[in-house]
Amino acid sequence: MDHPIDNPESRITVEFHDVGEGTEVVFTHENLDPGMVEDTSQGWSSMLGRLETVA
Repeated sequence: MDHPIDNPESRITVEFHDVGEGTEVVFTHENLDPGMVEDTSQGWSSMLGRLETVA
């Protein structure tokens, strides 16, 4: 897939929060090129879904 990237420096922040007897994980992806939002969102959903199955 070929997309022009206006801002190649995006930032991913991962936060871990104690929730009861578990942990909430919050991923924030900032400075993402608007043309990449949909594809990136689908990719994150797929990858995080896989993480959920092994956790």
